[in-house]
Amino acid sequence: MTTTPPIKNWPLIWKTYDHIVENPKEWNQSEYAIKSPCGTAACFAGTAVLIDDPTAVFSWSHPDEEGVQIAVCIGGESISGVAQEALGLNGWEADLLFNCINTLEDITRLLRTWEAADG
Repeated sequence: MTTTPPIKNWPLIWKTYDHIVENPKEWNQSEYAIKSPCGTAACFAGTAVLIDDPTAVFSWSHPDEEGVQIAVCIGGESISGVAQEALGLNGWEADLLFNCINTLEDITRLLRTWEAADG
């Protein structure tokens, strides 16, 4: 049985990337989304979800002693799963793109490689 690979949502992928480049203080690749007294930041997956659906409601952890909260899910679904579907990625691609140790250069290289492969 063969399955059809997802079709990448290039407009959302590049809109997410551009937002991160233009708003680096709102990007934190180590958490899907993090809220603190200083503001909110999100990784590539969290940013894509917020751009795709600005009304998305994250479920947040209880604040720690510094008032920091971590997003844990969206309506009972994993943030990575929602982002994977919105971006049109397969599981392997999502794992690579959403990796918490990715630098902006890593993400740039991945996206350019995938875009070239897609033709």
